[in-house]
Amino acid sequence: MWRELGGRQSWYAGEALRLYFDNNVYNRLFDDLSVPRNREEAQAVEGLFEKVVVGEVELYGSFVLELENSRLSQILRRERVGALISLARSRVERDAALLARAEWLQRGGLRKYDALHLAAAERAEVDYFVTCDDRLLKEARRIGVVETVTPLELFDKEVF
Repeated sequence: MWRELGGRQSWYAGEALRLYFDNNVYNRLFDDLSVPRNREEAQAVEGLFEKVVVGEVELYGSFVLELENSRLSQILRRERVGALISLARSRVERDAALLARAEWLQRGGLRKYDALHLAAAERAEVDYFVTCDDRLLKEARRIGVVETVTPLELFDKEVF
């Protein structure tokens, strides 16, 4: 729930912010942190997971996240990402309507898994779809079905 605070909108403390993380957000914590962008985004992602744990954020997962994670070749990374995915309170399941929506999004220019993630986020009626993928960010904003941000942008919005 949004409310007006001091001339700007802010997230009402009684309601958890509803988020869906793209697969790359879960993986960012395990990327090469000597790269400045990766390090900055990993810090933001870590902060988001802290908010998930304390209940300020309601995280949504999906069958797509689990499918993509199962394809990771690095076993330890797959296990760690899987543990993070399990923090989601709700899971969007695969069904014909979601697959049809993803197919429509794909025709609009999205890659297959990106379309599935965006369709899942839309189904969950999240406040934000969070990604570290510049191409997906641009395309999702162009399509406009779910407000899409990077982890750093989410903190800049001062929604916490």
